[in-house]
Amino acid sequence: LRTSIGHRIERVEELNAINREHQMMNGKLRSELEIEKKNSTIMRESNDLLNRENGRLMKKLSKKDS
Repeated sequence: LRTSIGHRIERVEELNAINREHQMMNGKLRSELEIEKKNSTIMRESNDLLNRENGRLMKKLSKKDS
């Protein structure tokens, strides 16, 4: 019975170590996700600006052709 309890205690310690590793990985992934969200927002804003500028230039060109 004692051996069985000893093995269980070891296993609980192993699982606690795994849990800590997973929590650290989860934290790193959340940080990376936040960075990707910010990058996505920046790219979307940049694309919006480019689209507006393209629209303005197209309007200018169409007025020249008229």
